[in-house]
Amino acid sequence: MGSIGGSISVESLQGKGTAYRIRIPLTLTIVDGMKFTIGEMGFIVPTVSVRAVVKPEPGDVFKDSFGNEMIMLKGKCCRLVRLNQYFHIDGGVTELSRGMILHIASEREEYCVFFDRLEGEYQVVMKNLPGYLKKCALPLTGIGGCAVMGDGSIYLILDVNGIS
Repeated sequence: MGSIGGSISVESLQGKGTAYRIRIPLTLTIVDGMKFTIGEMGFIVPTVSVRAVVKPEPGDVFKDSFGNEMIMLKGKCCRLVRLNQYFHIDGGVTELSRGMILHIASEREEYCVFFDRLEGEYQVVMKNLPGYLKKCALPLTGIGGCAVMGDGSIYLILDVNGIS
């Protein structure tokens, strides 16, 4: 356990009982996720937060009185977040008919995110973001960590509560 940065401790009190503590580093958190791309950037959203994947039709999206894009899904009106705008990503699909939508449930709300291409479901090892990324131009609100894929590419893991 120590070789991977974890530890096990045992504490016993006579007549009281025994407590076992197992500490596993966050870098070993396994996430079941849906992998998708926006332009050249890859993302993973935990499947536990995904309610549906939808191919939008031209009339599905409308604007509310504040100018926010909304979409009606299964009788619910949900806010639409264009992740390319949210994360300031150049390139990628902007026409709704050419992309896809994930219906997501966070702790606070249900909302939808628009992206280019769905690549499937994967189990990945979640790693903390390196400290130097806090100094770059990419907004980190909404990013919970990252995963290194088998081909060496790095995918960012969405924090669905950070976006909502």
